[in-house]
Amino acid sequence: RGEAEEKVSLLQGQVAMLDKDCYYYKQSNANLKRKLRDLSSAGQHESSELQGARGALEAERARNAALEQELTNLKGYVQKSLGASSVRVSRQELKPLSAEDVRDL
Repeated sequence: RGEAEEKVSLLQGQVAMLDKDCYYYKQSNANLKRKLRDLSSAGQHESSELQGARGALEAERARNAALEQELTNLKGYVQKSLGASSVRVSRQELKPLSAEDVRDL
């Protein structure tokens, strides 16, 4: 009987160790699942922010292109209608305009 009780005691010890291992792995599994959910959620949030930023960038690029085209058209119109031409003037040749000068224009 002593030998049988020893075996039973040994097996009970092994079962207790396996129970501890099982508990540890279940806790680890739950923690890893939580971390995975958190990271996945954060990744989706960042992805949606990135898409929004890309959309805003494309809108700004389109707006910039439209403004550049409008500026080109305006320059062409001014040159054709007023017979004006571009003239390069150094900063030293420029004179400051007062409010009255601007109003008289």
